[in-house]
Amino acid sequence: MKQSAFLWKYEKFFFALVVVLTASPLLCNHYFPTVDGPAHLHNGNLLKHLWFYGNDFGRSFFDVNSQLNSNLLDHIWFAFFGLFLPTDLTEKSLLLVYVVSLPFSFRYLVKKIAGETSSAKLSSYLIFSFVYSFTFRIGFFNFCIGIPVLFWAFGYWIGNRQQQNAKKLLALTALSTLLYISHLFNFMLFGIVLFAYELQYLVHERKTKGIIKKLFYPFLVMVPGLLLSVLFFIANSSYTHEAAKFLPKENLVQTILDLNPIITLNYDKEILFAHIILYAQCILVLLVTIDFFRKRKEPRQFRPQWIISALIVLLLFFVFPDWIASGGFISIRWALYFFLVMMIVIAARGLPVNQLLIPVSVILLTHLFFMNYHNKETETLSKDAETLVDAEKYMEDDKVLLPLSYSTNWMHINYSNYLSTKKNVIVLDNYEPTKPHFPLIWKKGEEVYELMPGYGRRFPPCIAIEAYERKTKHRIDYLSRFCYEGASEDSCTIAAEQEIAQRFELIYQSENKKLQLYKRKPGT
Repeated sequence: MKQSAFLWKYEKFFFALVVVLTASPLLCNHYFPTVDGPAHLHNGNLLKHLWFYGNDFGRSFFDVNSQLNSNLLDHIWFAFFGLFLPTDLTEKSLLLVYVVSLPFSFRYLVKKIAGETSSAKLSSYLIFSFVYSFTFRIGFFNFCIGIPVLFWAFGYWIGNRQQQNAKKLLALTALSTLLYISHLFNFMLFGIVLFAYELQYLVHERKTKGIIKKLFYPFLVMVPGLLLSVLFFIANSSYTHEAAKFLPKENLVQTILDLNPIITLNYDKEILFAHIILYAQCILVLLVTIDFFRKRKEPRQFRPQWIISALIVLLLFFVFPDWIASGGFISIRWALYFFLVMMIVIAARGLPVNQLLIPVSVILLTHLFFMNYHNKETETLSKDAETLVDAEKYMEDDKVLLPLSYSTNWMHINYSNYLSTKKNVIVLDNYEPTKPHFPLIWKKGEEVYELMPGYGRRFPPCIAIEAYERKTKHRIDYLSRFCYEGASEDSCTIAAEQEIAQRFELIYQSENKKLQLYKRKPGT
């Protein structure tokens, strides 16, 4: 007994060690490339030059979005820390905040629900398998950063719901508003869980007296986020959007059965990891179900059932479109929410340690092997990112770059944005300003995808430099080629070769020959 108490006393250090091991793909590589991450980093750099350096070169290309929208937190972070940190640390600093805060915030919430028990401590390890989620690997940084805030907000409400005062309500209101700024869906989930939680108390107490007051406080903390949501929808309604797109029901079911929210880079390589974790979680859910229906000599103290919130989230997963307005990958986010809430369901039940130990150990061991896989995959992606970042020093400030990518790797979609993370170079292949929920918006008539219809929407890309320059009055100063493998019979590739030969000269080629950087010839 004493030995067991000793082990639990120092368990927190083991938890911290697992956090460090989980961060190894970030710590062991210069860069942690994601799909959208390079674009966030580049646009944060452009904002840095606008906000902190007072350089107005970018204003002839972009308008600054006046709406307090999602996708703002990471851009502010990159703009500020980009002032004094190198590119790799600017990127990793934010990602480390997420990777470290997610486990600790979940642990905080679990302890607020189940107390400082051995069961709560052991259950907190369930979160590790969800750190490197699909949403993180695709570069939805604001969305991901909001999840630890979500856990802290839940925990803070649960810990203080009986001792509410102005100071605590103000703190929770700040957390609620921060959730809106991180992502509208994070804010939505907070509201769903908060009201589901409080309504269960009202039903249990069977009292109608004071019901308005008890629901008024949860509503009050959400008022700023609700107002901002209304303003966002009003502003967003002025844009023309595609029709909502839904995934087939069989795809949605398979998303749950395969635990797709943690499958990130390669389905075939990762499905075994996902299935082992899923099966262990199913065993835990079964144990929770048995424990729920087990007869007891003494009734347990009432606690709201998190399974109600989980079922609401699961319903929304099947009802919501996968693409709506200007945002996509919606279904995978609700699938992630469902599994996260189910982890809370397991932890909140307070199962005995002897029931938790084997499934949690299997999940944790699988997670650590999974981290080794992520580390190896990140190493290759990081080297490609270094190739592009190293080329930036060969360009001058206040110039325009037209990047051409011939890579078939879907992770390379926005890699060209790594070419401008310090200097004030406008990278024309920049999808962010085409969306109304990002800080920068292309000025009318400046968007390259409209002026070069075959650029960005065709592979290999087509370019029309003369037409672009004639319409915008901007000169394209540099051109880059990434993963170009030489002569091709494709008409656009042949035309691009001719344009390069006529207007540009090679000024840099990476050692691995994956990247060529060209500078505009004088007088052309």
